[in-house]
Amino acid sequence: MNRLLVIAACFALSGCASTSGPAPVVEVSGPQFAASEFVCAPKPAAPDRRHNAARDTIKYIERQDLRGDDCAGRLASVGRKAAAAELVR
Repeated sequence: MNRLLVIAACFALSGCASTSGPAPVVEVSGPQFAASEFVCAPKPAAPDRRHNAARDTIKYIERQDLRGDDCAGRLASVGRKAAAAELVR
């Protein structure tokens, strides 16, 4: 009895599936972004702990700040392009 019920359920549910063909082709328009626009400057190497002078730490912090500025500038550029294309508000 259970086997008959399972077979009947399979036949009933198989009618719900549709095979309407391949998916439609989607065309994307708008600004093109290069992958390099999303890549920030590399992370600076930390100063050597054995010879950690104050000036090395300051230089490291400055390089970290420059890296942050680089990332912010790149993402701001992407944001301006997206806004110009009216992709964001």
